[in-house]
Amino acid sequence: MGAPGTPPRATPSTPDPRPAPARSPGALPGTESLTWDDLTDAALHAADHLGIEHFAVLGVSSGFPIAYRLAQQHPDRISDLMLFGAAPRPGPRLTALIHEGLRRETDSEPPDRDRGRATGAVPGAGSAPDPRSHREVAERLVSVLTNPQASRHCLMIRAAARVMLTQLTASPQDPLVRYIADRGHLLLTTPLPPGGVRSVRALVGVGEHDTVTPVDNNRAVDATIDDATFIVMKNADHLLHMERDADFADVITRFLHHRPLTTPDTVTTPSNTPPTRS
Repeated sequence: MGAPGTPPRATPSTPDPRPAPARSPGALPGTESLTWDDLTDAALHAADHLGIEHFAVLGVSSGFPIAYRLAQQHPDRISDLMLFGAAPRPGPRLTALIHEGLRRETDSEPPDRDRGRATGAVPGAGSAPDPRSHREVAERLVSVLTNPQASRHCLMIRAAARVMLTQLTASPQDPLVRYIADRGHLLLTTPLPPGGVRSVRALVGVGEHDTVTPVDNNRAVDATIDDATFIVMKNADHLLHMERDADFADVITRFLHHRPLTTPDTVTTPSNTPPTRS
């Protein structure tokens, strides 16, 4: 899992224990789901299984609560923490969409649920969804997770949104049900835990056009970490790891090698203010 040339104690590890979703496959609404701590333990178990004692951890979007908890709960194991697209809580538009997804999951017809238990599909994964309705739901989800206005003048933002839309519409699952099953619903349950992060060097970054986790939200997360640097990437949105993949990789490499982060495409701010504890 280590990238060539990274420091021995900075093996990159992405805490994304896919393909298992946060809600067990076929589980009905109201049944017990995995928690952020469960997913954190799963990520640590993966590192243990691979024999990795110390590693750098990267959390993007809904992966940030897992990465944050790893650094908070196991600072002796984490050499560096990198968070992108983080927020203390989901914004109003995303919160409303998550609740709608939960309602759609609850309202899924019993045959779909029975088929989900038999096949391992998540609830709401009908075999023949209405194409127009399916695409309309996918488009609404993409419009919340990306910045349509910024995409009008930035080709890479528009391309990343199109990739997401293509993936969602290609799946037989209801796009919203799929989203909430894969950690989306957990965003309603304390994505940013109290207590902050100490003793771990950190980088918090965000795209300047991010509307789902705006700059101020990422600054709020940054303020809870004792040793953090905050960076804003120009001409990027919430999917900055897809929109600016080469620049994204360059920022991570610079951070891991303790090189200057400020480039013509980034704005870097050291965190000199006392962290805000919740």
